[in-house]
Amino acid sequence: MQLVMEELVRQGNGEMEFWAGWQWSHPPEIRPYIAGQVITPKWAGEYRGTDPVMLDNGAFAAWRDKADLRESDHVEAVVSAARKLVPRFIVLPDIVGGGDESLARSRRSAAPILRELGNQSGARLLVAVQEGMRIWEAVELAEMLEGGIFVGGAGMEWKRYAAQTVRAKSRGTYLHVGRIWKDGDVSYHSALADSFDNTTYARGQRFNRGIDKVSTLSRYCGRRHIPPGK
Repeated sequence: MQLVMEELVRQGNGEMEFWAGWQWSHPPEIRPYIAGQVITPKWAGEYRGTDPVMLDNGAFAAWRDKADLRESDHVEAVVSAARKLVPRFIVLPDIVGGGDESLARSRRSAAPILRELGNQSGARLLVAVQEGMRIWEAVELAEMLEGGIFVGGAGMEWKRYAAQTVRAKSRGTYLHVGRIWKDGDVSYHSALADSFDNTTYARGQRFNRGIDKVSTLSRYCGRRHIPPGK
C-alpha cells in the first residue's frame, strides 16, 4: 500500500536538483540529495567546500538589510565572488521589487560580468524574475545568453505562474525556483523546473527539524554518492 501511495504522489511529476544554503548546517540525512550550495558574495571568501556553487548576487540580503546597492558595486561584488568560487551558475544582478528596472540591471550587467571573467568561468548566467516583471522578456534575455531563469519573488502562487510562463515560452531554458520547501510546491515545480533551493531543510529550529524533508527529497530529487568523511 505504501508503494502505491508513493506512486500516486509522484504521478505526473519529475525530478529536480536541490541546492542548499551554504551558511546553514546540513543534517546528514539530506547530504546525499544536495547538488550544490547557494552562496552570496558576502560569504565567497569563507567557502572551503567542494560542492558546486550557485552564486546568488546578494540583492535580497541588501534589500532585507535596507542597504543601498549601486549597480557598479553590485557587478563588482559578483565578479569578485565568481573569481573566488568558480561557480556553476551566476544569478545576474537584479533589484528586489524593481520590476522592469530589475530586468534592465540584469541586462546591463551581463556584458561586464562576461568581459571581466573571460574564459575563467564557464558559469551559466541566470536571469532573476519576480513580481512585476515581464517574464517573456527575461526568457528572451536568458536564451540570448544561453543561460537560464531564476524564479524569485515572495508568493508561492507567483512562483507557479512564473514557472508556467517560462515553460510556455521555452521548453529548454534552464529553470531554477528559489525558496520552496513544502512538498506540494516541490511536487508542482518538479514537472517544470530543473532545480530549486531553500534553507528551510538545513535550519535547526524545532519547526524545521520536524519537517519530513527526506520524504520530499527522495520523491523529487536524485541522490548522489557522498564519500566517507565528507
